[in-house]
Amino acid sequence: MRRRRRRHIEIFGISALDLFASALGAFILVTMILFPYYGQGRAAADRIAAMDGTLRALQDRVARTAAPGPPFLLVQIRWADPGADVDLHVTDPAGREFWWYKANTDGRDHPGSAAALTYDMTAGPAVELWQSPSAEPGTYSIDYVANALPDGAAVAVSGTLLDRSGPHDLPVRTLRTAKQRVRAATVTVEPDGRVALR
Repeated sequence: MRRRRRRHIEIFGISALDLFASALGAFILVTMILFPYYGQGRAAADRIAAMDGTLRALQDRVARTAAPGPPFLLVQIRWADPGADVDLHVTDPAGREFWWYKANTDGRDHPGSAAALTYDMTAGPAVELWQSPSAEPGTYSIDYVANALPDGAAVAVSGTLLDRSGPHDLPVRTLRTAKQRVRAATVTVEPDGRVALR
């Protein structure tokens, strides 16, 4: 009589081996992906410090070599009283006076100057605007003149000076009589382009 052969199929052994092999492959794959980033946490502070130093050096270099553009000036005035006509007068270092009659919008009133009274209004509420794209060094005066005022009105005129450093409020001046002229401010443009308001 022939003996029956025993068949032992190790299902769990093959499955476990397959599982371990897959886990090892996944571990190796993750390690290879993350390897370039290993140890960067320790060196990050050093890299940031080096970048900060480079940035400071570039800022210093730009500050030393970058020439600022020519200084510009813009003067804007405003008033709210209906019927009031206020004129802005700006006198530059060469003694040229800009106002509605000599606005220089076409360059004929003050040859050689690029400055102009670019906006003029004759009845409030209103604004007027003078600008110089490249202001010459020296002293500029800003005056407000009451061309026409309603009877008994006291017209408050405010203004703003704008240069490369930003906007600066001009003092509020009150005009009480027709043809009254008041000095609002004096502006000095230094040869290096700095602007001082007095």
